[in-house]
Amino acid sequence: MLREECVFSSSSASIKALFEVWNSRNVPSLELVLKVSALFKEQYGERYHRYVTERPEVVRRMIAHGEWVGFVVRSNQNEILGHAALLPNGLRCFKFARALVSPSKQGLGIHSFLTQRRLEYLERLFRQGKVLVSSTDAVTAHCGTQKVFENEGFFPVGIYFSRFSDYFNLGYRESVIRYQYLFNGDVRNERTLFVPACYWPLVKHIAKTSLCKRILRDSSRPLMKVGDGSSFRVNLNEFDTMRAVEYRLDPYVNCNSLFENMELQISRGAEAVFVAVYLSDASACEQIRSLQEKRFIFGGVEFLPYGDVIWMQWSKFPDVRLMPWPKSLFPMAKQLYSELVRVEALG
Repeated sequence: MLREECVFSSSSASIKALFEVWNSRNVPSLELVLKVSALFKEQYGERYHRYVTERPEVVRRMIAHGEWVGFVVRSNQNEILGHAALLPNGLRCFKFARALVSPSKQGLGIHSFLTQRRLEYLERLFRQGKVLVSSTDAVTAHCGTQKVFENEGFFPVGIYFSRFSDYFNLGYRESVIRYQYLFNGDVRNERTLFVPACYWPLVKHIAKTSLCKRILRDSSRPLMKVGDGSSFRVNLNEFDTMRAVEYRLDPYVNCNSLFENMELQISRGAEAVFVAVYLSDASACEQIRSLQEKRFIFGGVEFLPYGDVIWMQWSKFPDVRLMPWPKSLFPMAKQLYSELVRVEALG
């Protein structure tokens, strides 16, 4: 159903509203998208993706082309009360984009409602064979968002440091926790992953939490010499107020050309670098060790239908405080990151 009436209530208030899904079959008017953009700008100012806050025609075009699925709660007067989105993110994978609720309508359960409706939408796609995995991020300073995702069956798989500017006026940049939700049980079937032994405790714990059967191996398999730049794929992103560059490193190859491109991107203003290493080949261990030598640190793992990856990260903002961190990950993560960043978190 693309549109329906619904009621939201708390102990002190109750409102009637209209819920609808915006997709290629139900493209909203530019006026409505403009109101969503205005709500993002009201809450985040210049700290969010500019194409969302300043170019609603781009968002509308993405909806029309199937690159953005919007979930909207609005009043009969077309006031936007809440919005959330799903974004295609790879082969049969979707990312939960940020949900937001009008400040005057918070506490009525709209955020949880939007999360549930997105999962129901993906469940329908899963039954059609169109989706296997979904992922999302939650700001570490916002424990309420973490609880919403964990209550709906998402599990934490890692963290991206200093991803956001100081939304909550705590005096430091904020990090985000990466969550994952698996629709297809086949992703949980037994696989062998090649991971340096120093990361085994955390990877084992994440795999156990997500009910994924993984056998871990360390290896010193040498890497091939590839210097023409064809050993990786690069993607430039504006992650909120952080300009980041993402790489997906092919198996077998060394990191030399990647490091050359990384220095170029940093000279052009990149503030963070994320590198995905595929863990199905024994060469992954040496690739990760090469990244460690450049002061990359563990970012997380993702269990994907076409092969698991580990994300390594480098940032210009090494002074990090995390509050709070998911209880299940904090003890080991604190030990893992203590030499590189300052971790102050609530376990």
